[in-house]
Amino acid sequence: MRSGWGRLFCIKNVILKERQLELGFEDFFIDNIKRTKGTVAGLVWDDPSLTLPIPQFEIDTNHAMEQNPGY
Repeated sequence: MRSGWGRLFCIKNVILKERQLELGFEDFFIDNIKRTKGTVAGLVWDDPSLTLPIPQFEIDTNHAMEQNPGY
């Protein structure tokens, strides 16, 4: 490609793979999936099952806050 986008896309994938290997046990995986709008185990990045529940004391403190779907 003339613009070099193909090479940039390849470099991005290499960087994301290296990040996954380096930070594998530091709980960044789901954040990276959501940030890059990827998929994990057949689930798209905005699937409600990839979110955690909001703690009840947070909802009690801020009545405008709503619980995440599915909880």
